[in-house]
Amino acid sequence: MLFALISVMLLSLNSYGQWYSRRYGVSDLNELTREQLNLALANAKFEFASGIFLSVVGAAGLYGGIHLSKNLHPGDQGRALAAVIIIGTSVTTEIAGWIILTINITRIDRIKELMKNKELHLGLINSQKKNMLSDSHKSFVPCLSLTITF
Repeated sequence: MLFALISVMLLSLNSYGQWYSRRYGVSDLNELTREQLNLALANAKFEFASGIFLSVVGAAGLYGGIHLSKNLHPGDQGRALAAVIIIGTSVTTEIAGWIILTINITRIDRIKELMKNKELHLGLINSQKKNMLSDSHKSFVPCLSLTITF
């Protein structure tokens, strides 16, 4: 059971998907407005703090469970069971905290990178401003560039 829970949490590390489409209903981060980006950054920082909290609680519980298991009296099965339950719960809490930390570090970096990029026009489609001249006709041909980043 514990192995299955840890496996699911580790798989979710790589499959957090496009969180902005779930929260804001857009298909690209460039479509977010400045206010939505600020809100997304605040949410990511809050979730990052939640990950830190879970990691600290998991570490404290792990320490307590190990300490409890080392100070057992012979034949005290109730305390041994409690120590195993505390350690198992603390390990999963610690792993969940680290996964939340890692996901939100990448989110915060992506949002900050997007906010620093001066070429992007937030909330609008960004088109290339260059125009090209066709060699065969010597006519003015406007161009549009589309970049998709995965």
